[in-house]
Amino acid sequence: MQSEITYRKVNHQVGRTGKPILQEVYSFAKQASKSLHEQGQLEDYDPWTIICEHLAECDEAIVAECDGRIVGASTLAFNGIGQNRMPILQGVYVLDIFRGRGVGLRLTELAMERFIEMRKTPVYCSTSDDMQKTLDRLRATRPVLYSHIRQV
Repeated sequence: MQSEITYRKVNHQVGRTGKPILQEVYSFAKQASKSLHEQGQLEDYDPWTIICEHLAECDEAIVAECDGRIVGASTLAFNGIGQNRMPILQGVYVLDIFRGRGVGLRLTELAMERFIEMRKTPVYCSTSDDMQKTLDRLRATRPVLYSHIRQV
């Protein structure tokens, strides 16, 4: 039986430890990355490292978790100053063993729903080959969400 994947929004609000939730998640992901590197299970530049880098730089994130472990994230950021800050979907990252299960698509959907909820559209994103596949699926399944994306 496969474990359930859950999703939650994380931001800079204070969490259980008294630190911002985004910092708690970043610390957890960074520690997991360090542990996996020490065990020789990850290369120098791996999905965990990428997730950690983007969590450190973003304003909000949506994380996917399985059995209490972060298995993916979509990172939301704003570029600029004041009310004219441009919304950016920095990236969607999913650990290899969880790919092909719709996690990336769901993270993208949730990120876009969050931007729309905040009335921050259009949303800009750059696309890798994997992200392009996700955007193509989003266009086919959720065209209204897709209409808010501007690829750069």
